[in-house]
Amino acid sequence: MAQKRIAPERIDKCPDTLNDNAFYGIELDEKQKEFRDAIWDDDYDIIFCNSVAGTGKTLIAVATANLLVQYRKYDGIVYVISNTQEERIGFL
Repeated sequence: MAQKRIAPERIDKCPDTLNDNAFYGIELDEKQKEFRDAIWDDDYDIIFCNSVAGTGKTLIAVATANLLVQYRKYDGIVYVISNTQEERIGFL
């Protein structure tokens, strides 16, 4: 049986920054905020983030992408992983 896709709730007024956003109740440190803000910034097309496991890279990227969809800046999220290094990939 196919699963039904449920779109996130749409929000009309899009903020310029996420500084005042509760960000799902997650407390971010300064580097994590810098990563979140880079994803949110329209001036960047691609963001690369290199950090040790467990620093929140995936969580922040997916949470920010979800907000971009909710604020109608994008239509959806495509999550791409490399299948060439499966044994080295962290928790997905």
